[in-house]
Amino acid sequence: MNKELERRQFSERLVNALENAGFPGAGPTQLARLYNSLSMSDKVTIHAARKWLVGESIPTQDKIRILAHELSVTPEWLRFGGGEHAPGAQEGRSSTLPPSLLNGFNKLDRSEQKVVIQLIETLLELKQDQ
Repeated sequence: MNKELERRQFSERLVNALENAGFPGAGPTQLARLYNSLSMSDKVTIHAARKWLVGESIPTQDKIRILAHELSVTPEWLRFGGGEHAPGAQEGRSSTLPPSLLNGFNKLDRSEQKVVIQLIETLLELKQDQ
C-alpha cells in the first residue's frame, strides 16, 4: 500500500473514531487538547494534530495507543483498519455500570475524568497489594 493512501485511510479512521466517541467535527485544536490531556509527558502541537486529520502523517504507535484507548477502538484498527473497532471493542472497555453512572462520568470535563480514573487506578493498586 502506498504511503499516501495509508495516511489518508488512517485519517478517515481517526475522524470516524472521534465522531463515534462524541467529538463530531473535532478540529486540530480539539484533537491536540484531547491528546495533551491524556499524555502526561509527550505533548503534540496543533500542527501535528492537523496533519493526522488531513492525512499528511500518522502518529507514532505510542500516540496511537493513547488515542485508541480514549476513543474506545483498538490501536490495530486505528492504525491499520479492519477487524473489530466498535466502541467498547477493546478488552476491558465494556462495562456493566449503570448507564446513569456512565452518563455522569461523561458529563465531567477531561480533567475531572482524569481524577476519577487516577482514583480508580490507585484503588486497584491498593487492592493488588493486599
